[in-house]
Amino acid sequence: MTVGRRWSLSRRVALVAVIVLAGWVVVLTVGVNLVVTARLAQEADDLLRTEAQLTADTIEIGPDSQLILPTSTNDAALDVGTWILHGTNIVQGPSDSQSLNAEAMRLADRGQAFDQTDGPNGVRWYSEPIFDGDRQVGTVVTALSLAPYQSTGQYTLAGTAVLAVLLLTGAYLVLHAGVARALRPVEEMTNQAARWSTDDVDRRFGDHRRPTELDNLAMTLDALLDRLSAVLRNERQLSAEISHELRTPLARALAEIQLLLQLPEQDQNTTQALGDIEISLQEMADILETLMTAARQQSSSPPGRCDAAAVVQGLAERRGQPPPEITAITSGPAVAGVDAAVLERALSPLLDNAKRFAATEVEVEVTALRGAVRIVVRDDGPGITAGDLPHIFEPGYRGQSANGHQGAGLGLALAYRLITAADGTISAASGNGHGAVLTVTMPAA
Repeated sequence: MTVGRRWSLSRRVALVAVIVLAGWVVVLTVGVNLVVTARLAQEADDLLRTEAQLTADTIEIGPDSQLILPTSTNDAALDVGTWILHGTNIVQGPSDSQSLNAEAMRLADRGQAFDQTDGPNGVRWYSEPIFDGDRQVGTVVTALSLAPYQSTGQYTLAGTAVLAVLLLTGAYLVLHAGVARALRPVEEMTNQAARWSTDDVDRRFGDHRRPTELDNLAMTLDALLDRLSAVLRNERQLSAEISHELRTPLARALAEIQLLLQLPEQDQNTTQALGDIEISLQEMADILETLMTAARQQSSSPPGRCDAAAVVQGLAERRGQPPPEITAITSGPAVAGVDAAVLERALSPLLDNAKRFAATEVEVEVTALRGAVRIVVRDDGPGITAGDLPHIFEPGYRGQSANGHQGAGLGLALAYRLITAADGTISAASGNGHGAVLTVTMPAA
């Protein structure tokens, strides 16, 4: 199995079952072949013994222990060679088996005994003694070629091996299909729970009729969805309460400042101070809105989706005045897996920062990649110093710009928090005296 390739549970279960079954099949195959081999050997021995005894019964003993032989034997019909020996001398034997006479003579005077000549043309032997009273006067020797029996054993072994392979192959296919079908409801319920957790967290499997195992799974998934729904409700409620509690005094303070600015007979210093306070309060309101958006992004259930190219185009149009202008470079839709409001809040500090340091123009390039959307913000300002580059996303860090502007150090940090909360990444680089380059990568929808 190659790296990165994973077998499904149905294949693993089927493979384990087939391995266990293969062990039993091997045992049964070996057992069957041993039984067949033993049975063939027994049949050969019975045939040799029967033929020898029948031949011995037809022989009479004459005067001086001479053997009176029958006129003929029927060994050809039985495919059994038969020798009749008087002492160690062959009295009668097959005419076409001269090469076997020595083995037949070797079995003389051995009583009832089996012997075997091994090899590709193996022969099974049996000797039956002929008695005159208590004295053995002759021997009947029968021989049988083992080639047909060996051939039968080989065919049996090959046949059982083929049947075993076919059985195991069929068992694997049937088991794989059966287990896959049995697990299909589990996969469907898992996928359904995953969809509900992102799109409709209040959906449940309920008490429909199911097998016991699936019913337990449904109850477990419903309990998980209940806890997830409760957590999301609490998070949304907390975010809403915090937002409401903080927005109200800010809105009141802004209203008071605007009323004060409309009062007549104010000196220039007071008007300037009130204007600075209004700007600071507005910045606080923007920071609060960004923080609330980040909190909602981290606690809300579905990540959402939007056309990043359209969001960037809208930001460029709204924030392009006063100069420097913002130029959006797009090559068609680029759907990101994040809400449009979240993406807009994440990109706004980047554009504001780029406009603050740019000399004449800010470029925002949107590119749809495989599984991601890349957004690159470039300006033609002095760039980021080597000392500032590792720290620009740290909360409260204020880098020194070329024109002496010193920000609050929260914009890029909030953008970083929003982007990472949406499973995205952001990086910064200096253009070697030709401006800063901020690269945002968001997951595709």
